[in-house]
Amino acid sequence: NYYDQDFTSPYVPLGPQFWFLPINDYLPASQRGYVFNFAGSITSGSRRNMAKYIQSPSVRQAYPVLDRGFVHVRGSWTSDLRNTNYVFPEEYRAMLLNSTFTLCPSGKNVESFRVFEAVEAGSIPIIALDRAYNHSRCANSFQPLLDSGAPFVVLYDWKELPAKLSQLAAQPGLLDQMQRDLHAWKVRYWTGVRKLVECSIIRRHNEMGS
Repeated sequence: NYYDQDFTSPYVPLGPQFWFLPINDYLPASQRGYVFNFAGSITSGSRRNMAKYIQSPSVRQAYPVLDRGFVHVRGSWTSDLRNTNYVFPEEYRAMLLNSTFTLCPSGKNVESFRVFEAVEAGSIPIIALDRAYNHSRCANSFQPLLDSGAPFVVLYDWKELPAKLSQLAAQPGLLDQMQRDLHAWKVRYWTGVRKLVECSIIRRHNEMGS
């Protein structure tokens, strides 16, 4: 019996989905085909707001960088493989590996597999601490990651995105450094999470044996 109602585990992040296997080598950020990506459904106000800015003809005209993204937006979520709008896992993985940034708006929940899959693929997450985030049932969901020094791009509203992408995309050297910082953080972070969990289990085992 591995269940123990008295055991309090430290915060353990979602991580990538089980099929998203570790990636040992990938293209530098500055050499990727897409500046950014988003593939998903409009399940929240944050996603609706984000989609408004990346799909608006007038905004796209003002910020040509928005034409250099992979955008696959659905009206609703589906797991039906027969649906023509379904993005298969291998396509999704390839998209992340070919994107400098991954847009990570809050969905039904703030924390998502998307954030950790982007990190694994060397695609820098862009998050927004917007109204949807601040009014989420899971308040401050990104705080443990930000407190650990996660080198994500942080916005406070998705309307900031076009200008931020334009600024960053013009600096290839900075993009590559941001990606190196992301990889270094990933290694430190997961090593720390593993140690926390191991220490918690050992401590609880010792308490039960005393």
